[in-house]
Amino acid sequence: MTDAHEYAMEFARIGYYRLSGYWYPFRKPAPGTTDKRLDEFVEGARFEHVMRLYRYDDRLRAALYSALSKIELAIRVKVGYVLGRRDAFAYLKPVMLRDDLNVVEYSNFVHSFTKEVKRNDEDYAEHFRNDYDGQMPIWAATEAMTLGHIITLLRCMKPEDLNEIAADFGVSRGAFSSWFTTMTELRNSVAHQERLFDREFDNIPNWEQRPELAHAKLANEAYLRRLQNLVRMNKAYHEFQQSQRRHTRIYGQLAVIAYMLRNLGDDDEALNLKHCLEAFPTDIPGMSPNKTMGIPDHWKDQILWNFDLPGAGAADGSTTGE
Repeated sequence: MTDAHEYAMEFARIGYYRLSGYWYPFRKPAPGTTDKRLDEFVEGARFEHVMRLYRYDDRLRAALYSALSKIELAIRVKVGYVLGRRDAFAYLKPVMLRDDLNVVEYSNFVHSFTKEVKRNDEDYAEHFRNDYDGQMPIWAATEAMTLGHIITLLRCMKPEDLNEIAADFGVSRGAFSSWFTTMTELRNSVAHQERLFDREFDNIPNWEQRPELAHAKLANEAYLRRLQNLVRMNKAYHEFQQSQRRHTRIYGQLAVIAYMLRNLGDDDEALNLKHCLEAFPTDIPGMSPNKTMGIPDHWKDQILWNFDLPGAGAADGSTTGE
């Protein structure tokens, strides 16, 4: 098979527009700018490099999908267990939720979930519709809820209940709540097959001075300093950065996901993320794991990625505050 034939097949299979995001880093920078590229490619760039980046990103998305699925399932189970101790239908009884409940948010949640149950065609949903007027106990309801429903319900829970769930992930409820955005942003990116390896994210996770995550916080601070230097050099980049409001590379998000997995005792999924980070194609010209993904130097020396030790960040009783 000739290279031209192979390239034509890849374009037909993947699409020109999607692949264009992977050859963008190989386009020459426009003179006098930091955020624009010419239609010419840097010397040594090859289509093989584009495809290797694409396949690497595909592998990263698959690993993240698996990891996020495990975390989401664990949260569903924990919400069902903690609220179920109060009442089988605690999620439908505002008195069993937080005292300062956001009534509008809660009403929207109940309305949206009710609609979701009505169109759910699973056997268990039909059973509750026919025999219990659609009323599901919390341990069944969490199976029918979307991730958005689960996150809204978490925000509606009493602080002591949210503390209990957050402690299982080794953090306070304040940090845990900030990670909802991280999870949602990553999940949406994965679900829509978006590019991940060089993406900047809107949300900076709350690393909460956890020892296992301190290096991720420092790495992101270094990344922000580089952005500030670019801003000082180029007004156009500043305007671009302000309009996008993106503040972090993906390593910081991955560190949070790995930390959650290790506190759940799922080292296999966390190790899979480590293998993905190790597989970054550093031999491709111009590809830097630090600048591209925010991966800090000596990251493998961090306790978070040391799988010869017990799960990182076991809850120590100090994680119950905001």
